[in-house]
Amino acid sequence: MIAEVRDAETHAFTAAWLETNEPFRRDILALLEKEGPLLSRDIPDTSVEPWPSTGWTNNRNESGERRCAWKDESRSEEIMAEYPQLLHTALDTTDARALAEFYRQLLGLQYRQGDEPPADGAEDDADWLVLVDPNGARKLAFQQVERLERTTWPTHDVPMQMHLDFTVSTINQLKRQRERAESLGAQLLLDRTGDSDEPLYVLADPSGHPFCIFVA
Repeated sequence: MIAEVRDAETHAFTAAWLETNEPFRRDILALLEKEGPLLSRDIPDTSVEPWPSTGWTNNRNESGERRCAWKDESRSEEIMAEYPQLLHTALDTTDARALAEFYRQLLGLQYRQGDEPPADGAEDDADWLVLVDPNGARKLAFQQVERLERTTWPTHDVPMQMHLDFTVSTINQLKRQRERAESLGAQLLLDRTGDSDEPLYVLADPSGHPFCIFVA
C-alpha cells in the first residue's frame, strides 16, 4: 500500500517531515493548493517526530507531475489506523413504522430520540427510523420504499442478498424466541432444530427479510 503525501490530513507525520525539508515542502504545498484548498490540519505539526526520508520517492509521471509516496508497507499500515465503523444495518420496507415496531419488540430496542411514534394522534409519515440499544448505540434503521419484492428463499428466483443473525443461549430459548417472533408477525421459513451442532430457525420479518435465530 502506498500512502500519498497529499493526504496530509490523515498522515500527520507528513507535515512534520515537510517542515524539515523546505524545498520539498514548497512543492508539496503548491500541489495541495492546485488540487484543493488546504485544511488547517495541513499546517505542519512540529510535535510529531519526523520520519526518516529514506522511504520517500520523489518522481514525476509522464505528464511531468511530481508523485511523492511512502513505500514502507508496514509503516503505512500503522499510519492508516482509522477504519470505517459500522453505524447500523438499514432495511428497506414498505412500512417503516411497522417493521421498526417488529424489531423493537423482538430485540428489546428503543427508538432514537425523535423517532418515536407521534403521541398526539398525528399522521405517522416517517420514512426513516432508527433503533438503538439502552446505551444509545445504533442497531437497525428502516427506510421507506414504494415497492419491495420479497425474497423467494430457499429458492433463488429472488435472492435474499443479506440476512440478520441472532443468537440465544439454549434450545428452550430458541423455541421461545421463535414463538415471540411469529406472534409479532414473522413467518417460519426453515426449522433446523434437529441439528444438534447448531439448532436454528430461519424466519422472515413482516417485510420479507429473512433472519436466523440459533443457539451459540
